Amino acid sequence: MPNPIQVGANEFRYAEVRTGTRCIKIWTTGKTAQCYKFNPDPHLDGAYNKDQAGFYRDAAVAIASIFNSKGSFPRFGKATIEVYGKVYLLEEGSCS
Repeated sequence: MPNPIQVGANEFRYAEVRTGTRCIKIWTTGKTAQCYKFNPDPHLDGAYNKDQAGFYRDAAVAIASIFNSKGSFPRFGKATIEVYGKVYLLEEGSCS
């Protein structure tokens, strides 16, 4: 089920996608949804395993912040975010 978050003036929705490799799907009204996988794999981080819901919420906020600053979602492989003190490269994920 999509989770809503308000970041700046925009409302975004996001969801964890489980297709083998965990991904995040994020979208906002009028924009195509994007699906990102994280590199490195967050399963290797104990903080992720203790609070997966919080990880995806914080990741969504970080991605939404990039959207708000640039007017578009980050390009695959070109942006990083920090969640729980670890830096992740946003790569193309599979939302299906």
